[in-house]
Amino acid sequence: MQVGVVKELMPGERRVAIVPKSVEALRKAGLQVVAERNCGLLSGVSDQAYRDAGAEIVDSREAVYQSDVVVQVRGCGAQNSHTSIDKQLTK
Repeated sequence: MQVGVVKELMPGERRVAIVPKSVEALRKAGLQVVAERNCGLLSGVSDQAYRDAGAEIVDSREAVYQSDVVVQVRGCGAQNSHTSIDKQLTK
């Protein structure tokens, strides 16, 4: 099973749904983790930190949405002007 982490789109949102420590725990449980490039940037977490924890960094939101489970701080539909982006990807 694959878990995907997307970059938050809501203006001012600095949190990220999964931090590298959580990636380690998910990997130990046998899950694959993919993270959208720069998903943790505003939280002060580099792509390299995600790689070091065992996540694969992908270049697009679309690639993350190929995961079995997609996690984000603000759920699909809660991001106001960005709702259409996520809704198109969940079809």
